[in-house]
Amino acid sequence: MKNVTLMMAALVFSACATGEFDDESETKGTLEEIQSGPVSKSTPRSERAENPWGMTCSAPSKGHDPNGIHNLGQSPHFEGWYYRITHPERNESWVLIAAYWMDKGQRGRAFVELIHSPSGTSYTQVIPHFDIDEVQNHEGEFAIKVDQVFLSADRIKGVLKAENGQDVYLDLDIDGCARWGAPDDERNRWTMGWATEAPFVPLRWHVHHLKAFVTGTIDTGANEWRVDGYPMHQEKNWGRAFPTSWVWFQSNQFSDRPDVALVAAGGPIFPSRWSPDGYMIGLRWMDQFFTWRTQDTHLFPDVDFHVDDASGMGLWRLVGENYRHRIEISVKAPADELIPIHVPTDDGLKMGAVEHLGANMEVSLFRRQGLSWVLMDTFQSTSSAVEAGGEFARNEGLIP
Repeated sequence: MKNVTLMMAALVFSACATGEFDDESETKGTLEEIQSGPVSKSTPRSERAENPWGMTCSAPSKGHDPNGIHNLGQSPHFEGWYYRITHPERNESWVLIAAYWMDKGQRGRAFVELIHSPSGTSYTQVIPHFDIDEVQNHEGEFAIKVDQVFLSADRIKGVLKAENGQDVYLDLDIDGCARWGAPDDERNRWTMGWATEAPFVPLRWHVHHLKAFVTGTIDTGANEWRVDGYPMHQEKNWGRAFPTSWVWFQSNQFSDRPDVALVAAGGPIFPSRWSPDGYMIGLRWMDQFFTWRTQDTHLFPDVDFHVDDASGMGLWRLVGENYRHRIEISVKAPADELIPIHVPTDDGLKMGAVEHLGANMEVSLFRRQGLSWVLMDTFQSTSSAVEAGGEFARNEGLIP
């Protein structure tokens, strides 16, 4: 719901909060009771010293926050949030996706899902009857309970009751740092810019945390993971229709480069064969921020996803050009390790995309010099997330 992952479907999460749940009552209560409960006593990231290659934390956003709940009325629509936690030293990730949707019969439904990589294990809970009106009474806020799981921009707590019979206990505090945009640029906090709340756009995408830091526990019964200041990405999607195809890229873990975080997504804007395409890229680099967006008349001369039969690798490619800079993103991941991602439909959750959470990404940044491009920097990640959905995946035989 990250995804685009809710661009598709897709919608995870410094020394404390290591205790276990005593009993299930820990997960119950009102939004206010859960939100105001004990929080991590770790030193806020914004108060920690930053090294010269580190990342200066952003000031909190002011005014309207697209990360909050939207009221889209009684016609079919969806809204979902995506969190990704990445282990800082080994190639391991946890993704939490939560979403609700209204189908054509005006029935409210919801789901919450935890995905672990590299095992590919998923824990999914579907809520067949969900009171969307009650949620949307809190329009503009991001504080929501999906059954027994509470979610906000700085806290995740509760019990995910998976359909396989396992209970997943979540207790995570999020220390926000780098948001979309440069550290002090309050004018660039909306991922889609002027198009973020445009009424004619069928699908919207917003990145809240480019790089936050998480402390707490994830306990599936079979495994208990204690996270201590791990980097986290958080974004969301909302709207009335999924695109017919999409690609998505994300990493805030680049080798020896704590100053870098990247996210990109795009595909056809409207769910039709004749739709124009829309792509967006955001790059945080040495405390600067670069954007490439179709709606700002930027160019994307190369967009591709395919599976190389000889090597068995899924290969992604995205190139963006704005007036001053060019970016080239290349990603590869074993096709047999791709994880299915589900999207909400009138018939319930259906497989709509594939994702890899430990892909190899190489990014090159250029600046314009006359009619040419001059290389500024190149950086790599071995723990990037990448997704291909809709026709991109279907044409390769990866989804039905």
